[in-house]
Amino acid sequence: MIFGNRGHRATVVGTKGRTLPRKAFRWLAALLAVPCVLPLRAESQTYAPLVLAPPIVDRVDANDVSMITGKTQFSVPALKMGDVSFTPYSVNGSYFGIGAIMDDNYGRLADCTSVNGNSYSSYVECTSQQQGIQAVYGEQRDTFDYDASSNQYTPDAEDGATFVDNGTTCTWTRRDGMQVVYAAYHNSGNPICQSNNILKVIQPDGRILTYYYYGAFSTGYATQSPILSIVTNSGYMLKYNYSGTPTAGGETSVTAINRAFETCDPSALSCTLAHSWPTSTLSHTTKELTSNCDDFSNAPGYDPCKHYILTIRDQAQRNYVFELDGYTRVVSYQPPEATSPVFYYSLCSQLADNTLRNCWDFTSWPPKVDPYDEAVEPMVFDWVYSVTRHDPSQPSGPNGPTWSYGFNFTLNSPPGWAVWEHSVNNPLGGAGMSALGNGTPGTENFYGPTDSITPYDGTVFHFERNRQNDLSTVTTPGGVTTLYCYDMNGSTLRGNPWEEITTVPGGSATCTGTVSGSAITKKATYPTSCTNVASCNKPLTVTDANTNTSTFTYDSRGEVLTITGPAVNGVRPQTRYTYAPYYAWYLSSSGVMTEDPNPIWLLTTESYCMTGAASGSGCALPNDQVLTTYDYGPESGPNNLLMRGKTVTANGQTLRTCYGHDEQGNKIWQTSPNANPASCPAY
Repeated sequence: MIFGNRGHRATVVGTKGRTLPRKAFRWLAALLAVPCVLPLRAESQTYAPLVLAPPIVDRVDANDVSMITGKTQFSVPALKMGDVSFTPYSVNGSYFGIGAIMDDNYGRLADCTSVNGNSYSSYVECTSQQQGIQAVYGEQRDTFDYDASSNQYTPDAEDGATFVDNGTTCTWTRRDGMQVVYAAYHNSGNPICQSNNILKVIQPDGRILTYYYYGAFSTGYATQSPILSIVTNSGYMLKYNYSGTPTAGGETSVTAINRAFETCDPSALSCTLAHSWPTSTLSHTTKELTSNCDDFSNAPGYDPCKHYILTIRDQAQRNYVFELDGYTRVVSYQPPEATSPVFYYSLCSQLADNTLRNCWDFTSWPPKVDPYDEAVEPMVFDWVYSVTRHDPSQPSGPNGPTWSYGFNFTLNSPPGWAVWEHSVNNPLGGAGMSALGNGTPGTENFYGPTDSITPYDGTVFHFERNRQNDLSTVTTPGGVTTLYCYDMNGSTLRGNPWEEITTVPGGSATCTGTVSGSAITKKATYPTSCTNVASCNKPLTVTDANTNTSTFTYDSRGEVLTITGPAVNGVRPQTRYTYAPYYAWYLSSSGVMTEDPNPIWLLTTESYCMTGAASGSGCALPNDQVLTTYDYGPESGPNNLLMRGKTVTANGQTLRTCYGHDEQGNKIWQTSPNANPASCPAY
């Protein structure tokens, strides 16, 4: 799933080289289309199995401008503790609104129209092959086509994700098995599931986020209820705090609480806390302009000489400061390491007299592209025209170098595919950055998907330019090309990389097996059909360039059970993993230490043979096994299921390492294995 690419898909599930924000999605590297598995460790049989995964493509430049949309893109990692986090974002027109800040915890269902129109809804935020919906969870999205004859949904991106209407709820299951459960409603005459609010997020290992809201759920389109709190079955809480009546995005602060040590009712408007917990704060102040007022098109309550200063302070007391114009668009940004604005943005804008400012050759509203006379205002409005940085050797203000942004645009008659280019010139010298294709989120089926991205180093990332729009090739400035091939050998379309072929300059390769010149080939296999989404997108085998093959097995939750490497001295080394359900203990709303009824599956043992072959759950040779056992604390509280210790048994000797944590879950000490305590402390 890619944000601004192939059906407006931004994914937590599998990136496979697809376009991702520089900051907001960097954490997704651990959740690639070929998920990273636990490392194979065997002392005398060492071999690290290959993980076949196309690279993550960085689509945001150093000025926080997306080369896909041409607009500013920010994601602020303001707060995290345990399984909860708070990340405000502004991306592609979803601005840092005054009292309407969106963050990665909010979600809803957006209406999509087919290229032939929409008979169900007057609201259209995206396009699909047929009429359908777009499931939204923070910055992650997946589009589904709706078939009225079967009342079924199919993923527009053909990535293995599912969407099911259960009546009172609707569930989006992503390609890694994670489920997002929405509170559903249905409008008269519209069979498509509607929702403004997430009820639960369920991970394959059993971790659950449960949402609490203020007031009744609205059935008006895109009218989300304000979050009061989010709690997890591992004992953590994210508490949204308001200065008055709660509104969605109107929180003044958000606090992360460990319920193992603090009582707080998740349905309460506020809690009196005995401990000091990590908190992020949000504040707005007004900035009156004395000159150079915006003079935008008039709107109710709009003041052309009023800007706003938004300050997001993270849990480490670092400030992210944004100046917002009258439309609440970011016009300057002060990153946490600075004491004054560093980036100043000039944006394409419509003025009150319908003329345009900073819009290149467009002079009047609506902007149109010749020769088709097609209005393109949804794509052009808010594009970044230039960015000027502050020179720290000069007084404050935009007095440093300026990055100039440009574009080329060719639009076929709808529903044809557009070819556009966003680019930026680097005033510091060297190459600029550019992207070809279409980046208006949700319109990929109307205008076409992203074609290629070229970052500052000159590497060209080219995509398949189809509904899947996987990364197709990566070509370095030196001419080395890597080709990625997906869903081969009769596999259903799920976007899994089966082959990676790297050729030297002048060489070439195809996914049908034709190779010219020297090449390095790596391969993977997957289940050809998907009966369990938690595991079917993980590799069964991976073969490196030297034809060494590793095999993998998984449990029903997609956790790796065995990794068997290629033969070393006639023996295939194998690492085995076992898991078990554990239950967290924390204080209930009434202050009673309570066991959560929903288990979380955790790694309990890891074992391998030092010299001989594996045999069943052990080793063929006596005293050959190395067994690591993990300890998650007692069956009593407080217990957030953090790892308290591990024991390693080999050659008849057992050594134990213990770990200590503070109340926020941070590891603050550990013992040496040589200390070998008899047991580990309770927390």
